[in-house]
Amino acid sequence: MKISRFGPGFGVIFTRAAFTLSEVMIAMVLLSIVTQAVYSFYSIGVKTYTRSRLSADTVGSVRYLKKIIEEKISFKSNNNFNIFMKKNGMSTLNDLKNIMRVNVEGPNPPLYAALGFSDYTAHAAKNIHERTSETVIKKMSGLGRIYNSEFIGNYIVEINKDAASISGPSAQFDFLFSQPPAAALGFGFLDPGDSVKAVSSINSSLSAEINRADMSVLTFLFSGAPPASAAGINVSVQKQDASFKRLFSILASFDSKNAPSITPVANIDAADYKFYFITGSNLFCDDGMLFYEQDINDRFINHAFYVKTPGNDEAEFDSDGNALKEIRYAFARESEGWNFIDDTIISNVESITFTYFDKDANEVVCDKNFWQWHKGDQIYSVNIDVTTKKEDVKENFKMVIEL
Repeated sequence: MKISRFGPGFGVIFTRAAFTLSEVMIAMVLLSIVTQAVYSFYSIGVKTYTRSRLSADTVGSVRYLKKIIEEKISFKSNNNFNIFMKKNGMSTLNDLKNIMRVNVEGPNPPLYAALGFSDYTAHAAKNIHERTSETVIKKMSGLGRIYNSEFIGNYIVEINKDAASISGPSAQFDFLFSQPPAAALGFGFLDPGDSVKAVSSINSSLSAEINRADMSVLTFLFSGAPPASAAGINVSVQKQDASFKRLFSILASFDSKNAPSITPVANIDAADYKFYFITGSNLFCDDGMLFYEQDINDRFINHAFYVKTPGNDEAEFDSDGNALKEIRYAFARESEGWNFIDDTIISNVESITFTYFDKDANEVVCDKNFWQWHKGDQIYSVNIDVTTKKEDVKENFKMVIEL
């Protein structure tokens, strides 16, 4: 619009200009681009800061977990006789507090009830003696041998026969076990020229000389026997000297949740055999571990690292509504009673797996169906794979710990 300020006849004309629609639209587009860029930089900064903060917190927690496991397990007793393994085994220990408040190295009814030894509390009635691994070591030492992990399972039966039990130059001794032993050893004590021969009751063509100079492995005498069937041996003794000496000793071990028994058949009676239940167990599961140590004052400390999924009123949840797990550390110390402590180490765990390996780096797998027995010195290392998730920031950590 043109306007003459001084009216008609004057030639000076002033023009009042405005933005066009296209200019306004371009400005708005440029402003939105700049705003979006500023917000993106701000958002990236916030996310980077949040991720760094959460990552630092999680890394600190995982480092602490590794440190405390390494510290505690470095004092783990190496005298334990048993290792029991099972998938999700720690989650089935509903009685963990009571288990931890009893000596894991010795008689522990809550522990062995949880492991499936249904007749454990009846051991006294069945004349089964609870002993630590020192019993096995001493037995083997008394027989002239160093124990070297020959036995399999918690139960051990000891059979001893003395020369006073025979009146002539030869004798037969027969007995049956209620189930085939997982391992059996024989020891002879006769003079040169005498003999002790064990013959399988399952397959009479299988026999073994019980050598007076060394230990004899008798396990093969029970090969082929069904697990639930009775199995035994016939021991033939030929003796020239009538002096009173021990004739033979047989030690048999059983990998069974039910206590074995003996049926005497010939020249064997109840005074000739004893039953032992060897205590001292570590639990190594894919969701945690339990072990014990003996400190310099001979007091016992029980340790447990385990995975727990809290109830809905306590759990943290991810954005998908999944409850996050906790890694917890519990211990109980023997000191005028058992003091029990149970703390959370990491609370935002999406998944965690404990994987175990032997000395040759072969994985020792946790059975998914039952508590499986393993030798106490079989596990040499554990790999722990942890994935944490907090505010949808996911982190994965792997650690290897030598046992």
